[in-house]
Amino acid sequence: MNRVLLVLLLGGVGVLTDAASAQMGSGAGLFGPNVLSRMGGNETLSGVFLPPFLAAAEGQGTPLSSRTATGRALPLNVVCQESIRYVTRDTGPLSLDLYLPEKRMGQRLPVIVWFHGGGWRSGSRKSCRLIWLAAEGFAVASIDYRLSTVARWPAPLEDAQEAIRVLRLRASEWGLDPQCVIAAGESSGANLAGVVGMAPRPANEPVSSRVSAVIDFYGTSEVASLPVNVPGPDRSDADLAATNGAKLLGGIVRDLPHLAREMSPLLLATSESPPFLIVHGDRDQDVPLDQSQRLHARLQELGVSSRLIVLPGVGHGGRAFLAPEVQATVREFLLTIR
Repeated sequence: MNRVLLVLLLGGVGVLTDAASAQMGSGAGLFGPNVLSRMGGNETLSGVFLPPFLAAAEGQGTPLSSRTATGRALPLNVVCQESIRYVTRDTGPLSLDLYLPEKRMGQRLPVIVWFHGGGWRSGSRKSCRLIWLAAEGFAVASIDYRLSTVARWPAPLEDAQEAIRVLRLRASEWGLDPQCVIAAGESSGANLAGVVGMAPRPANEPVSSRVSAVIDFYGTSEVASLPVNVPGPDRSDADLAATNGAKLLGGIVRDLPHLAREMSPLLLATSESPPFLIVHGDRDQDVPLDQSQRLHARLQELGVSSRLIVLPGVGHGGRAFLAPEVQATVREFLLTIR
């Protein structure tokens, strides 16, 4: 039987509910399983609307209780150790912010390592989509990495791997589980998370930089096939040299296939790759959905666990990626890793 979906306005924000069951008093009534469907092997979230509390400061999807030392709002029951220097490069120091549960039960915390977006040329560790997980028994480390304005590839990968090593080295100090480290990011940060999950680890590294899983929010999986990097009659060499990928690689992507491959999770994937959760909007004009669909298909072909969630009508980023149904999917995925 077809179900009728009603949109109610609560505080000016659309909320989806199921008129057939009218479960207004439960989470299922607001964002129940009826909004998750499968299309062509992919999972599609339909009608993702945000209740008012998701409009909280910093874009976090939980009530706020406190602030960091620099005044940023934090979700309820979350504390933050800010500006922990984890390495100093010739371009300057790199730091991370570590979000932790305010109250702990004595167990070691699985670690989410977050890589911000910004086209490899901008962005800040202060923008972290998964801080809310710190209230649910995870440590969330949001890191700096060198951008294309100061360094070339593979600088971001080297920084990401070093941050993971430091988190493992200081695991006892912070109460972390060094055996459960998950890479996560959005846009260019998701691309970096994917590479961290798949790239061969450096020879003779003193502490492992491997990760147990990857959470990929609309990341590029193959740099050379990203539309802005594809040569064509409407793109001059000057246009191709001005793209974010070209700035990071130090030249037109077409002319540097070996480097482009190094930062393309689609081409790095093997049967030993970690599990992936991929979330992407089907109206993304910056990183087309095809980038995630092809990565998902390749991982499945290799026998690697992969889940692709498609958000209909959603573009590149935005609050839809913090909707309760998306958060529930992240939780479910992490339960299979812990």
